[in-house]
Amino acid sequence: MNPRVGSGDRLFACAITLACLTAKPAGAQTVMPAVEEPPFERYVLGNGLTVVLQHDPRQPTIAGVVAYRVGARDDPPGYRGLAHLVEHLTFRGSRHLADGASFAALEAVGARRNAFTAPDFTAYIAEFPARHLPRFLWIESERMAFTLEAMNEERFEIEQKVVLNEMLQRRNPGTAIREAIHQTTYPELHVYRQIADRDHDVERLELDHARWFFQRHYRPDNAMLVLVGNLEHTSARALIERYFGPLRAVGKRPGRVAAPAISFGGSQRMTFSAPLPHSELQVRWSVPCREVRCAAQLDLLRVLLTGHGSALAAYTKESTRAADMSIGFLENHAEVRIAAQLGSDADVQRVLGLIDRELATLAAGKADELTLRMAKLAFATTQLYAQESQLARAIAFAVEPERSAPARVKAALALGVQDMAEAARTLLPRDRRLVVVIERADRADFQGELDDSDGELRPQSSELQR
Repeated sequence: MNPRVGSGDRLFACAITLACLTAKPAGAQTVMPAVEEPPFERYVLGNGLTVVLQHDPRQPTIAGVVAYRVGARDDPPGYRGLAHLVEHLTFRGSRHLADGASFAALEAVGARRNAFTAPDFTAYIAEFPARHLPRFLWIESERMAFTLEAMNEERFEIEQKVVLNEMLQRRNPGTAIREAIHQTTYPELHVYRQIADRDHDVERLELDHARWFFQRHYRPDNAMLVLVGNLEHTSARALIERYFGPLRAVGKRPGRVAAPAISFGGSQRMTFSAPLPHSELQVRWSVPCREVRCAAQLDLLRVLLTGHGSALAAYTKESTRAADMSIGFLENHAEVRIAAQLGSDADVQRVLGLIDRELATLAAGKADELTLRMAKLAFATTQLYAQESQLARAIAFAVEPERSAPARVKAALALGVQDMAEAARTLLPRDRRLVVVIERADRADFQGELDDSDGELRPQSSELQR
């Protein structure tokens, strides 16, 4: 097949089927399916705002995202939670919108909307009927241009209490463990070392801090606008110019503290005791990873290590306990975690041995060709299905343009057994990882310690008391 994308066709109109990945006529090479990037337009307004437009007429809606290049990593030292608090404040009104009116104006036309603060960015998202594109653009341009003057003490104090309440709801041993791991694995002063909100920091924030932060970061040359859906490029461009074109960024765009990729400086082990429903084993890597090929290798490793027929899948079935692998992509590296829940009689070393044997098989280039093709099928199907969501595509354009789903699928389909052997050896090695054992305890307090550490990521203290 030579699939093509055209008006009215399905996105990624390629025949990714079990037959095309596994069938191999005698004397013929296996033919992998083609994956075509859907057409999109990317340009920059005169004020520095980056715009991405993608036409998709299959649904009567448009997904819109305005993402600012500022997140939890940009909180100044001692002011953790400031980016999150400012995100909340932007919904408290502006020059032409009353308090909470931006939500109401979108909900009135049946839109879905939300916002979130991530380590690297802050995003405002919505999906709405296509005819209401002007309303969405007006609300987001209003947020960018006229929010600052509406910030006052009363609204600030309300949102400060809301953020503190959210933090209280999220406070549990699991979050304490994640933060302890972060503080151990990231060097002093690294931007990701402390990206969780801290209640005593949020409590000491003042209105002037929020005003300064907003004025510094919420500007057109520090933002990206993405529209995906039933839009016409010419009219969309005219509307964007109308609502965003007059906005001006004052002064120089703010610089940003570098976020260098890190990797563990040796094999490290941590143990925790916490009042959790079950004990758990985690094996963690910090993987320098910016290129799409690296991202695709990690994606396929996840399927191979946890998919049908793998040792971890067999463990899950045998013990009725879950085992999975997660990948969190940050600016220049990925946080990789394999986690297995443990029963009361589970042998930690046995479960760790299952993971090690599976990785050793892959690293030795002994992966079965058919298993690899099935893994590609599973990954491609999952990714392309997710791309059916216009909102998911819009967010991906805004936050991960270099590692978009189509690019990762293309890269994954091109990988062979030896490519995966290289990935297992270099990305998930035994001598550059962190093994975490979380022991279930009935007592209410939480504690943990670093049992062993070598290399450049030795923490300042081995004691990790909450």
